[in-house]
Amino acid sequence: YLTVKNITALHAANDGFNIHGNRLGIRLENVKAFSNGDEGISAHETVQMDVVNSEIAWNGSSAGGVADVNDSITTYTGCELHHNLGAAFSFAGISHRVTHCIIHHQAKDIELREDTKVEQSDNEWRKP
Repeated sequence: YLTVKNITALHAANDGFNIHGNRLGIRLENVKAFSNGDEGISAHETVQMDVVNSEIAWNGSSAGGVADVNDSITTYTGCELHHNLGAAFSFAGISHRVTHCIIHHQAKDIELREDTKVEQSDNEWRKP
């Protein structure tokens, strides 16, 4: 297991937090992903990751502030997403859960691949 706490990824040329491989038990807690060249946070391959109480904003990917793909399984709890290019979340993994998140100033809240499972509860979607 790996927990990353209280780190800000700012102005990375690619993703702010870019998690690859067969990774289980990844937890990002109270992180900030601001103004990165691509996504703020992304999970690839078979990553299983929880993101808690984090802020994802001003990232430059047309996919979105978050882009979880391949066979990833992710949860986002208590996060704030805003001012990202594209959607707040772009999901194309196996399954994803978004709870108690605030999303505002986004062209789209969630973009997903047809066969991707997404659970949502107690989120606040603010239109710009």
